[in-house]
Amino acid sequence: MNKKVFQFVNFKRNGRFSTAIETIKDYNTSRYAMVLLAVGLTVLNCAFTNIDIIFSAAVPIFNCISDKKNITSLNNQILIKNEFYLDNDMCFNQNGCPIIAFSDEFEYTIPIKWSLICERSFYVFLLNLSVSLGMTLSCFWNGYLADRFGRKTSSTVSLLLNIMLRIISLFVNSIELYIGFRLALSALDISMYMHVYLLCIELTPQKYRIFSDVARSFFYSIGILSLPLIFYILGHWINVQIFIAITTLICLILVSKKLDTLVKVNNVDQ
Repeated sequence: MNKKVFQFVNFKRNGRFSTAIETIKDYNTSRYAMVLLAVGLTVLNCAFTNIDIIFSAAVPIFNCISDKKNITSLNNQILIKNEFYLDNDMCFNQNGCPIIAFSDEFEYTIPIKWSLICERSFYVFLLNLSVSLGMTLSCFWNGYLADRFGRKTSSTVSLLLNIMLRIISLFVNSIELYIGFRLALSALDISMYMHVYLLCIELTPQKYRIFSDVARSFFYSIGILSLPLIFYILGHWINVQIFIAITTLICLILVSKKLDTLVKVNNVDQ
């Protein structure tokens, strides 16, 4: 049996689960609930950022367009630039097709924005790789920054940088630059999540730290499971970026306000 599962079962069997709930009531339930909400939303936001992987993987279907077929306004806007099919001439036009257009099944995605088809399709792999690489690199400096500048300061700076880079990424003019932004955003996501979570755990009485851990796992799972729904509702790649920036701003406000309450209640020096 997994060690954590065994500890949880043993924790519940010995009656410490109900004891922890009673302790929370004495500790100030509403205040602690808001702290859990702050941590939960931060974790939820980290899960939301994986939507970029869906948008990069959603490669539309490309078809040959003859004079007798109509194309949508979105196709027309892309084709006017000429770059969309001229850059991929050897890929499609070798069969004598005059114009290639894509289906609007996924509306506006990263492959459509930068024509990531044919010989440019490897950028999709690089984009997804940048997500994993950013998470890995972030692990090397999170502990140092948290100890050097403090948990709250580190998490607040990470949240602010996340908002700024996400908004700026909407206006980048090359996929190479966007991949660099995505690597930085991935690192910041892990950074803000770890700093907020560690601070909450450190300021939470040991008797019911399990609730903080359960909240973290619950909100992250909800965030991942909701990605297809977000993709379906918002549809447009830019709308998703703005949505995530707004949720990050909410996290920033909650973190700055609610974690202060834990510090004051526990009489801990910030």
